[in-house]
Amino acid sequence: MRAKKHLGQNWLADSSYAQRIVDAVDPRPTDLVVEIGPGPGSLTDRIVPRAGHTLAIELDPRMRGPLEARHPKDRLTVLEADVLETDLTSIVAGVRATRPDLTRVRVAANLPYYISSAVLIHLITHRGSFHDAHLMLQKEVVARLVARPGGKEYGSLTVFIQMYAEARRLFDVPPGAFQPAPKVISSVIALGFRDSPVEQVGDEARFNRIVRAAFAQRRKTLGNCLAAGGFRGLAETAGIDPRRRAETLSLAEFAQLERGSRSV
Repeated sequence: MRAKKHLGQNWLADSSYAQRIVDAVDPRPTDLVVEIGPGPGSLTDRIVPRAGHTLAIELDPRMRGPLEARHPKDRLTVLEADVLETDLTSIVAGVRATRPDLTRVRVAANLPYYISSAVLIHLITHRGSFHDAHLMLQKEVVARLVARPGGKEYGSLTVFIQMYAEARRLFDVPPGAFQPAPKVISSVIALGFRDSPVEQVGDEARFNRIVRAAFAQRRKTLGNCLAAGGFRGLAETAGIDPRRRAETLSLAEFAQLERGSRSV
């Protein structure tokens, strides 16, 4: 079966790395594992025997038949769908309604690079349904997710992820482990979703808009970026120097901006 370039398919072909990823996930009999983009099943075939149930979400219709043929229906469900158009909260609730023994919901994925940021935001949006996620992403994206303030990797995605999850980089996966081989190195990251955000914000949607505005033009000062995004004077109101740049702000300071926006 040939990978489809327009779907960003780079299938994990090295069994040692597949096993290493699944061992990091460590599925248990009381876990529901949601696998995004299982492809031919290099991770799926190792997850299904260990998890209580596996829900595989796959856009490519060619994958469903072979996966279902290899695993019993009470262990694997294949949903042919675009994960970005899927209400993960409802789907997970549906499975758990019939399987009350599944006490944790985990995510595992080898994500196509071109949708990785969008999927990360989608998972954060539905984070209340999940215990954690183990994801294989482009190495540069993982560097952004674990970045600290002050560096070039630190950006809006960093803030969104770290506000709602604990991010841990686990290990790299070389291009030769995939078929076809990508031109970049991949990394595996573990995200532990938090019960509550690191810093409290009153309006999550407004917080997200402020963060996006702050990073929209990285060469400009915080004050100018916020003004361009419709938050003129916000930095001063929040007690933050508008001459600073967004990448220097901590999570606490971004939350401070959100609180200040209530009076702007």
